[in-house]
Amino acid sequence: YEVSGNDKSKKFLEDVYKTGTPLHSWIRDMKESIRQELFNRMMEAGETIDKSETPIYTADTRRCNAAYSKVGTMEAIIRKFILTTLQRACGRSGEVSWLTW
Repeated sequence: YEVSGNDKSKKFLEDVYKTGTPLHSWIRDMKESIRQELFNRMMEAGETIDKSETPIYTADTRRCNAAYSKVGTMEAIIRKFILTTLQRACGRSGEVSWLTW
């Protein structure tokens, strides 16, 4: 990268990005301290760190499809197909291509 500006600002930015300089180490440590503080706050607030979604199991899709069956409209039939296809395709995404024309 190229730095423009006066010599003092050039030196500052060079030291920020140059590994092993005291400024680089200070910024790295500060970022780690901020990350740790945010983590601690999330834990104290009871927030989950895991960002994964709640899984949808076959039993869940069966219940949804049973509700769609009670409706009995063409839209409900299409939604049942979509729901079942998506649930099956999540773990076997390569096989979805066989459903296309």
